[in-house]
Amino acid sequence: MPKFFIESWIYTSSLDVVREAETWKNSKQLEGNDLALFHAGQGELTELARSQVDVLNAILRKNLLKASYASSLTLLVCPVIIFQNDHRLR
Repeated sequence: MPKFFIESWIYTSSLDVVREAETWKNSKQLEGNDLALFHAGQGELTELARSQVDVLNAILRKNLLKASYASSLTLLVCPVIIFQNDHRLR
């Protein structure tokens, strides 16, 4: 299974259900409590989708920070190694 498949699937499925439910609602005449329950369900699905974006964002930020730290370290260490190698050749 690809990395982050489950989070992506939950996000996409939640928003697809919200979109489909909206077209279903337009064909029905919901009023009062039924309409409130409908919107509450849509809100919960939208919140679920948002939580998956937050999970993905946290994972990606963590990985970017690691990559940024590694590249910063490389920029600091590589010139020293190159200088030492040049010095040895002379």
